[in-house]
Amino acid sequence: MSHEALNALISQNSWELVSPLTEVGRSLRARVKTSERIALVFWFADAQLAKRAAWAHELEHAAQLFAVPELLENGENWILVENIQGEPLSEYLDGVHSSLLGYKGAPHILQELGELARKLHAMFPELSFYGDPSDPSAQWLTFNGYVASRLEEWAEHVRSLGLADEGVQVVSKVIGDLRQELASFHPRSLTTICHRCLSPDHIWVSENAKDIVGLTGLENCAALPPEMDLAWILSVESVAESDDLVRHLYRGYGAARTMDVQRREYFYARVVALEALYAKPPEIHGNVENLLRLLEL
Repeated sequence: MSHEALNALISQNSWELVSPLTEVGRSLRARVKTSERIALVFWFADAQLAKRAAWAHELEHAAQLFAVPELLENGENWILVENIQGEPLSEYLDGVHSSLLGYKGAPHILQELGELARKLHAMFPELSFYGDPSDPSAQWLTFNGYVASRLEEWAEHVRSLGLADEGVQVVSKVIGDLRQELASFHPRSLTTICHRCLSPDHIWVSENAKDIVGLTGLENCAALPPEMDLAWILSVESVAESDDLVRHLYRGYGAARTMDVQRREYFYARVVALEALYAKPPEIHGNVENLLRLLEL
């Protein structure tokens, strides 16, 4: 991650650094003071991530969801968005608890997160493609086509994960299982824009985490079934380990977690675990062992 590039960008624009540069997933983030306002700047090594983030933060999209800060400026590898009056949930939890599990305020946060996810998914009803909303060359007409392409890519690069032989075997087996199941699997929800990484790093909260006030990390977004976001929260963020947190999440989302829904969650959970594992760096605070555990379930 190029701290030098972001520091150079800040210097070139005569911005004042308000908070330290922080690595967040596949981006660098900082709070800066421009000539007009306090704002958040995100720098990406991959220009396509910056393009997708800019698309998601454009006024016509951000204005539909209170939590998404509006795009102010952008360049090939960076975006500048409105400031969020709060802090990432991950930073708050570092001071009071290591994760959502066991945190006394988690039920309220999960219910608000469910409401936020429902509103996000309602913004783009009935999309006619799957994949990258900012790049037509990375779009598929069917969910099965999208997943099949991802599985092929993951199988080809499984050795690039740097895992021991046992880990490679686990990942390869899951990819093979998903390929077999995909032939008879069809999403039951309309395609919409999914965040794809609803983690505490990207969820911003007010003082003492009373409310969710912001959402970032939209460089990860894609047109997919909404269950993908719920699967991320349940599996990658380990919320499924608490029946109470699951109830609050679905209560906020306004849906029932039926037996059929739970069966289908298993498919989505393995897909999002692979998505997180192949992200650079892995989108779970570097905890590769936890992702492998999810794949072995």
